[in-house]
Amino acid sequence: WRIASRAALGSTREMSKVVCRTVCGSIELNITLTPKFLAKPLKDALINPFLGAYNKKTPGEPLTADALSRVEIDGKVVSIDALTSELLTVEKPRVVLFAGGAAEPAPAAPPAAPAPAPAPAPAPAPAPAPAPASTAGVPPMASNTMPVCKYGLGCRIISPEEEMSTNLPKEQQHWFRFQHPCYWVCKEGNPDLGPPGVKVPLHARFGMVGVNGRGAPCPPCVGELCAANQCTNMDPDHRRCFRHPEDDPEVVEAEVDEAPDELDQAVLQDEAAWAAPELGAVDEEAAMAAKMAAVEAAADGELDEAVAAYSTALAGMPSALLYAKRAEALLKLGHPSAAVADCEKALELNPDGGKAYKVAAKALLKTGAWETAYARVCTGVKLDYDEDAAELQKVLRAKCDKMKKIAVQRAKRAAAAAEGEAE
Repeated sequence: WRIASRAALGSTREMSKVVCRTVCGSIELNITLTPKFLAKPLKDALINPFLGAYNKKTPGEPLTADALSRVEIDGKVVSIDALTSELLTVEKPRVVLFAGGAAEPAPAAPPAAPAPAPAPAPAPAPAPAPAPASTAGVPPMASNTMPVCKYGLGCRIISPEEEMSTNLPKEQQHWFRFQHPCYWVCKEGNPDLGPPGVKVPLHARFGMVGVNGRGAPCPPCVGELCAANQCTNMDPDHRRCFRHPEDDPEVVEAEVDEAPDELDQAVLQDEAAWAAPELGAVDEEAAMAAKMAAVEAAADGELDEAVAAYSTALAGMPSALLYAKRAEALLKLGHPSAAVADCEKALELNPDGGKAYKVAAKALLKTGAWETAYARVCTGVKLDYDEDAAELQKVLRAKCDKMKKIAVQRAKRAAAAAEGEAE
């Protein structure tokens, strides 16, 4: 026992730690063992810690070390009671655990063959037959369900040649599990693309994600260069795991109609100026009476009287709600700029006043300030939701999106015109 212990201590000194890639079924974990654990039996050092994590990830009855049918280290069956340092002789071994139920299906296959029941199986076999016929002249398509690698062309294991874990089954390798854009390698490099060996997508719409930053667009030279560098690899695995331009129909957006729409036509061109009257000092009693009169006048549609009464009330007892209500009346009278000013005063008094935000959005709508109006109504809906404001929010979002597309459209026209003049 002392000799074995010394041998174990000697091996732990040689390796300060061992990183075990431990697999059981679909669960794979990297477990680092320090000399303290290498001096223990494999069951205590590795198997039990792994199964603790395995059982958390796998529903059903917990799997125990005693329930394992066998354990393999780098393809060799080992005893889990043996000393860990004697079994792990490399720094990065692969340890595979086989559950008791997992080992049994292998011998279960032979009974299925002699049994007469499987005889009908050849009958459905013709079903896959049409596949070769349909794909005879058509290349396989990329998968639309597999996850996409977030690193794009910048992925360091983007292909089978670059895969870091080629000793794993193909189904467990990164390039096979995650989809990437197909690419060609610019061996000589390009000032707009990058240094020699830079990966370039087959189409500009894939972008240079991972090469020039996430979401980075392709430079203009990609179009001409890609025309001479198309993919000819028709291997089914390659076509499934790498996205090609022909996998997706190219969508050409229709030109946005720049003619004035209903919102543009509703913008007031010649707004009449309005200024709050100078009323001097107003006592609280008079202000309260004016407030009641303003509410009555607004309810009866007498907006001029309502604005005058609100002004008197504000002179005696200014409040965020009174400013918002006067702004509402001013907007109906055709004074959107004055209404916006009142809403700003209301928000100075109460930054959480939802009504002021919503009235301001409606007033800004009449001035053509779409972006600001959208920002105001978004805040208003968040603070005090109502269906009318939510509908206005949708309308303004659509308007803002349209204006952005028109801006891009005009920029493209200007660039094309500039190129024409340069030629």
